[in-house]
Parts: sequence; C-alpha cells; structure tokens
Amino acid sequence: MRCANCGGEMIDGKCVVCGNGSQTSVPNGYMQQPQMPSFEKPYSRTVSIPAWVGRQFISWIPVVGGIVYLIMLIVWACSDKFELTSKNWAIATIIVTVIKIIVGALIMVGFIALLVHAVNDPEFRNEFENFYYYTY
Repeated sequence: MRCANCGGEMIDGKCVVCGNGSQTSVPNGYMQQPQMPSFEKPYSRTVSIPAWVGRQFISWIPVVGGIVYLIMLIVWACSDKFELTSKNWAIATIIVTVIKIIVGALIMVGFIALLVHAVNDPEFRNEFENFYYYTY
C-alpha cells in the first residue's frame, strides 16, 4: 500500500518516508497525480491597428488631451483588466516620457546656464553693445 500523504511505501501501517499512518487503496506502483492549482489566464485579446492609432491621437485633444492621455496610461499600467500588450505599452510609454522630461530639463538648465554665463561675461557684453551701436 501507499501513504495517503506522500505516496511512499507503507510498512507495518507506517509510511517509511513521512511517518504518517493513513493508507490509500491505490496498489503498489501506482500513485495518484497531484492536483495542480488553477490559474486564471491574463486578458490577452489583441489590439487592432485603429485602436492603437486612436490611442495616439487622444493626446492631440486641445486643453485636456495631455491630462486624459496621462490618466489613461496610468490606468492601463496599473490595471489587469486590459490587454497585456496595452499594459506593457503603457509602462514603456511612461518610462520613455520620464526619460524625455529628465533629458529636456537637463538641456534647459544647460542652455540657461550658458546664457547666464554669456550675459555676465564683460567681453560678450562689450561686443553686444558694439553690435547694437552699429546696427542703429
């Protein structure tokens, strides 16, 4: 006989593997297959090309388009009710947008620093005044 707990061999009413005393009526050499837990598949419907194009044009709506687009991306990135491709696209779009904002801010800060340095440079100021004098 086999153990009901682990399927090991039973000798004198005890399992040699786990020490449990309960038996199954399954003959030696046959074990029952363990039941696998059931998992729900993620929502995996494909997204059509017109749907992708429509999603891109949402941000073009005047005044509220950018806000609606950002909210839409956050909802898709955090929710499991939408297609897996939409979720991955939303996460990737948020990451790329954050990188664009950081790079744009760094370029803006560098440009402003360059202008401040140029305006505070006496030689540049002298050249600018001469240029202004000769043009008028």
